Amino acid sequence: MNKIINKKLIIIIGLILFLILLIIGIIIFWRVRLRALAPRPTSQSSKVSRSISSAPSFLTVVQKQKLGISTQLKVQALKRNARGQLMVYRIIKSNSDIIYNPSKIAPILPVTKK
Repeated sequence: MNKIINKKLIIIIGLILFLILLIIGIIIFWRVRLRALAPRPTSQSSKVSRSISSAPSFLTVVQKQKLGISTQLKVQALKRNARGQLMVYRIIKSNSDIIYNPSKIAPILPVTKK
């Protein structure tokens, strides 16, 4: 009688472990499948987004006053930090000076002494 109970107990414990492993396997399979189906940004789409022109942003009178810039000048904001504070600006003398895609600005090279 005792041997029958032990065999039944072993079978029950084995079935419980099998069900637990099966559930863990299904969860892992589901997560991997969801990751595979999720859209990923491609390098081509990121290149396209960099080349798209954006509407130019200009400083307000208050922003010019805070920076000590004449309020009569037209000033374009080229780069802002994560908090929206101005990092790079350009003084616009004519409409041809307006930059529509700031990522295409060439870096400023330092002046070398001869």
